Amino acid sequence: LSISLIAILPNMLAATVVLGGMGLARIPLDMMTITIAAITVGIGVDHAIHYITRFRREFAVDRDYIATMHRAHASIGRALFYTAITIIIGFSILALSNFIPSVYFGLLTGLAMLAALLGSMTLLPKLILIFKPLASNRGSKNRNGSSSVAVFGPINWFPATLFTKQPVSTNLPESIPTMPFQPWELVAGLGIFLYGMMVLEQALRTLGTRAFRRILRDYTNTPVRGVMMGVVSTACLQSSSMVGLIVLAFVGAGILTMANALGVIFGASLGTTFTGWIVATIGFKLSLTEYALPLLAVGTLGTVFISTEHRRNSQARLLLGLGLLLMGLDFMKTSMGTLVEQS
Repeated sequence: LSISLIAILPNMLAATVVLGGMGLARIPLDMMTITIAAITVGIGVDHAIHYITRFRREFAVDRDYIATMHRAHASIGRALFYTAITIIIGFSILALSNFIPSVYFGLLTGLAMLAALLGSMTLLPKLILIFKPLASNRGSKNRNGSSSVAVFGPINWFPATLFTKQPVSTNLPESIPTMPFQPWELVAGLGIFLYGMMVLEQALRTLGTRAFRRILRDYTNTPVRGVMMGVVSTACLQSSSMVGLIVLAFVGAGILTMANALGVIFGASLGTTFTGWIVATIGFKLSLTEYALPLLAVGTLGTVFISTEHRRNSQARLLLGLGLLLMGLDFMKTSMGTLVEQS
């Protein structure tokens, strides 16, 4: 059985758990909750790709399925676990929102992450051990000719590998020494991100004039226009994360409706493909820090030296909030990157 077909089953399990949970809880499908299915499949595909890639690389060492599963759990499994737990905690904060769709979105996204993690770390290795899509197994067997670890291994062995060091193949390229993982950097990044979102939404509520709302509505009032707006914005800013954060702030401030925002989000996903063309043509790509520092400098100085009664102060707070968002996102990205490299 092809390994690509095997990887589909954990994704189907994650989608079934999330959509089935919505059905049991009688949560209606609307413009917010309908995106959970796409998020679930996307997360499941990412986890499956990471695990299978590592499994195939480790399998080339001794072609032993059992030993390969142990090494894959001890390496990429740790990274998937800590990443999923961090995202689940982060999205769970949306449960404190007064906007009911945001509460559903946060809780269901956390459930999607948990279902995708369990599927990739239990069902996926179990299916690989059963169908053996890579080659014949040469691991140790008991007297009956079958391995007892192969039957229950992925489920019983998964929690232990998260907190114990296991031998990993030595034929891989030596990793460059990195800085140790800083948990306070992750927590600080999350706090800066949430505070920046609050500042940005407050500034947008102050600046959300009728003309501004009309311009956004005119450029996103149809799905095609919304997608094109997202594609162009992402291609210019070279960051779908920034576009998504701005759109989320617009929705939170009541300036942009959820129906119009979905088209922009889909367009931002398409616009990320232009980044490769821009790098290949122009030869550079802007990072989040290159955006964050100028925004923080201008926004902070404007907030301090401009009177709060002046409209320019709200504009400065908008820049400050956007800069804080990007800095917090960069902190979390750097912290989790260090954790993955150490794993």
